[in-house]
Amino acid sequence: MILENEIMRIELDSTLSIVNQYFHKPTGQLFGGASTDGELQINGCCIPWQEWQTVVTIAQNVVSYQMKLQTSQIVIHWQFTLEGSELSISLIEINDPEQKLESIGWSDLPALICNDPLYRYWHMSTGQPDPNAGYKMWATDAIGVIAELNQSEPPKPLVYGAIWNNQVCAFVDSNYPLFPIIHQRTTEETYTMALNTYQYRVRGKVLPMLEVTVGFLGDINGDQLANLSDYRLWINRSCPKGDSLYYDAVKYKILMHYAPPDAGSCANLEESEEIIKAMFHITDGLPQIIYLVGQQVGGHDGTYPTLGGGTNPEIGTEEHLKQLSESCQEKYNAILSYHCNIDDAYRNSQDWDHRYVVESGNPGENALNVHGSISHTLDVETDEIFRRLEEYMECFPITKTLHLDNMRLTNALYRTGWEEIGVIEELVCGLMPIIEWLKEREITVTTEGHNGLPIDPSILVSGFWHYDSPDRMR
Repeated sequence: MILENEIMRIELDSTLSIVNQYFHKPTGQLFGGASTDGELQINGCCIPWQEWQTVVTIAQNVVSYQMKLQTSQIVIHWQFTLEGSELSISLIEINDPEQKLESIGWSDLPALICNDPLYRYWHMSTGQPDPNAGYKMWATDAIGVIAELNQSEPPKPLVYGAIWNNQVCAFVDSNYPLFPIIHQRTTEETYTMALNTYQYRVRGKVLPMLEVTVGFLGDINGDQLANLSDYRLWINRSCPKGDSLYYDAVKYKILMHYAPPDAGSCANLEESEEIIKAMFHITDGLPQIIYLVGQQVGGHDGTYPTLGGGTNPEIGTEEHLKQLSESCQEKYNAILSYHCNIDDAYRNSQDWDHRYVVESGNPGENALNVHGSISHTLDVETDEIFRRLEEYMECFPITKTLHLDNMRLTNALYRTGWEEIGVIEELVCGLMPIIEWLKEREITVTTEGHNGLPIDPSILVSGFWHYDSPDRMR
């Protein structure tokens, strides 16, 4: 089965849903694919090809494989489409009558093979969970020549990754949010890119259908080379766009009440208006977005997971805060919003609740007396986060934007009694529903930084306050 255009010639298996070979015509580069030696996995178990009943069709340069597993009656429908220099592999239908399909995996089924060890590579990945930082998975990257890689290393789960030789840059990507791909140097001459396991159901929730891109980039930035810079441009253009609200606004925080004595000067509501007014004049009326920090009772983070509770009396009154919000809109071309925390938990909070609070033991010297963190999964499943956010919005006038401090996906990792909740659960069943709930109310989110998130955070947020990853990952 052949898919072909002026750039690519791609050979697919006539009976199995795999690519055998890619030929990049402008450079004459040949790349390998999968073979019948590998197998698809269903729920972690390899399924021999003969157990699948497959119907293959080709029409208008699209190849479809409709595969039925006789034992469980599961139907998986794949579609392969070539457009320009990109092959799209789409999961367009799953029929699972017994609702038992949890995951699809690829055992010894690489999506692309490079047999030239002189190609360069780039990996964007994370480190192991850091026990000294709430098991955050700090972002890291690696760059070099394939020949220098240790071929005994296990497959590397990546957020992003590509290879190039300055004539062509090849990559595999998918819409699966958590480590979508794996790269590995398998032998002296062979480097493979494969799909990581696709978790179809997470705690009963069905994920979006898998969409995969196998791409071969030329020089798209005009520097006469096809390399990592072109791949970064591809990533930038394929990521979700941030809210245009943030594009030209002056964005800053005003610190109002913070527990540590060395935190610096803090402003009350009256002083905050003077700051906003001054910024309006010195920027000649540019749009502003201001996040107040510590405007709630207890000050900065002081009573989380409580989100409501009222205005901090040390900075002013509820009426004064409402008037400031109105003045921002009417006088200063500004949006007034807040620094908010949905992760940390304090025992003195009225909303400390063992249904969703993961205790962390005694807080460290610099931990601001944090006694635990929130399982976003259970916070959502109990609906408690939405109750608290409703209370927050009743206390504080909020429009268009909110700053969520220190978002994490690792709150339940390695905690006794919380073993069933991992990173994918916290993302798909926790943070993503919270972000969608806010979006339904026309509120988008910024956050501190990459901050140990093992994902591309653009699926959640529209902006960072600081960047804590290697510069090459920007």
